[in-house]
This record gives sequence, C-alpha cells and structure tokens, in this order.
Amino acid sequence: MISVPHDVIISYATIDKPIADAVCARLEERGIRCWIAPRDILAGMDYAEAIINAIDSAKIMVLIFSSHANASKHVMREAERAVHDGYPIIPVRIEDVQPTLSLQYYISAQHWLDALTPPLEQHILKLAETVSILLGKPIAPPTQEIPPQPPEPSAQGASTESRDSYAEYHAPPLQQPPAASRYKGVGIRYGAVVIDWIVILVIWFFGYLILYSVSSSLALSDIFFFWWPLCVYLLYFIALEGTYGQTIGKKATRIKVVKEDGSPITYREAVIRTFVGVVDGLPIIIPGLIGCIVIWRSDKKQRIGDLAAHTVVVAKDATMST
Repeated sequence: MISVPHDVIISYATIDKPIADAVCARLEERGIRCWIAPRDILAGMDYAEAIINAIDSAKIMVLIFSSHANASKHVMREAERAVHDGYPIIPVRIEDVQPTLSLQYYISAQHWLDALTPPLEQHILKLAETVSILLGKPIAPPTQEIPPQPPEPSAQGASTESRDSYAEYHAPPLQQPPAASRYKGVGIRYGAVVIDWIVILVIWFFGYLILYSVSSSLALSDIFFFWWPLCVYLLYFIALEGTYGQTIGKKATRIKVVKEDGSPITYREAVIRTFVGVVDGLPIIIPGLIGCIVIWRSDKKQRIGDLAAHTVVVAKDATMST
C-alpha cells in the first residue's frame, strides 16, 4: 500500500475546497501531518483506491461539514469508512445546517466544532489543539508567524519579486468566505447566455445558407424557422453542458455547472436544465426575466432549471474535490 504519511485525513465537498485547503495548511503549520485530495493522490494511482488507503492509514478524520457535504455521497462513504476503522471524526461545521439522517448515523456521536462565525482562523486553532490532544502530541506553535507589513515601495518603484514572495509565504489570516460568494448570479450568467445565443444564431445562419443552397422552398418554410432553432438550442446546451459542464459562453465567463454536491453534472442534469430552461427564458417583459427573479430569490442562485436538476453555477476554478 502506497500512501503519503499522515495522521489526519480531511474530507470535504467540492465547493468547500478553499476552506478545506485552509484547514490543511494551518494544521500542517502546527506539525500535524494531513492527507487531502487531490493533492496527495500519487501519480498513476486509482482515485478511489487512494482515498480508501488514506482513510485506513489515518488516525483522525476532519470532516468539513456544510450543505454540500450533506448532499455528497463521497463524504458519507468516507465517514462510513472512518467509523468502520474505529477512529474519531471531527466535524467542522461551516454552515448552519443539520446533517441528513444518513450522515447523522456516522457523525451524530462525535464532538462537533462550530466554525460559523468569522474569523475562521480562531476555529482552526481550536481544531489544531483538539487534534493534538487526540493524537497525544504536544501542541506545536505555528511554523510561521504573521510578519509585520512589508515596507512601502520607494519612490523609484517597489521590487515585484519581494512583494510576490511576501504574498506567497506570508498570507494574512483567513476569513471564512460567505456561502453566497460561491455561487454565480444573474449578471455573469446573463453575459454567458448572450454569448451563447450569438453562437447559436451563427450556427442557425450557416445552417440556413446550406439548406437554402439545397432547397430554397424548404429553407423559407415555417418548419425550418421554428424547428431548426429549437433543435440547435437543445443540442447546443445538452451536448456542451453534459460533456464539459460549460457552454462557450460559460467558458468565456469562467463559470461552470455542477451538481449541488460539487460533482460534475451528467447528460441527465443537462437535459433537465435545458428543457426547463425554456420556462426560465420566456420573453415576459424581457427574455429570461422569470429565471432572473428565481435566481435573485434563491440562496444558491438557482434558476428553475437548476432547482429541477439539483445543479448550481459556480466559478470554474471551484470544482476540484474528493
């Protein structure tokens, strides 16, 4: 069995990766060896096998608990494995939600650490103390102290290299990001839709030119003008979102569609989002007004299609996880 030496494994849902990474970094600063995916999965290893090996080799599991973890089957399986191995799970609650009955079965008897109020740093310090006690290790101070502010640049200009080094090695204390910031709202999504419709119109136009060269009467028929745009719309969104989680517009605006637990969507979710999206985009006063209103009123910035498919739209870089 090949595994990175560690005492603690960190379990989390995709969208909570920034917080999981912060917890990992601060624990390791205090001499607590952590295992976290995908960082510690060795090249060439099977993903699931690597996680099982890491769980079996750990002494404690830190579970970043949120609504996303609640909905994640991966997190529940990891908790189940830790319980099977007989070692403690420390749930770190970053969102004021209750665990599902399935997850509650594995973590209800555990001591919870609430990290609902900022700053997150103080909760991580308490977590490090708890983990150290459970491991029977002395509580080590951070390997790096937060240094004083770097000197102001001189009149001739600051050294770019020194500022980059400061930012890389001496990050300021972390603050817990608000849950709403993880989801993308109306503005950026409407921009993506505008780009997508420009692409669809280009596809429709070239399709029209090709058909007109073959049969001008068919190209001018009502069937073509109604069914061809509808087919292009359905195939465009289903094919691209089902395959990549992104259309051309979403790629340009650096957003992506994922399931509520942060895992990639399948063609099933893409089909539901696209067909229900017809309702979201109905031209009442302005096209898409219904979808915009639903997004504005939704905690997770979901339109009707998202609610039906159990999907959310997030920044592209927020989608790696266990």
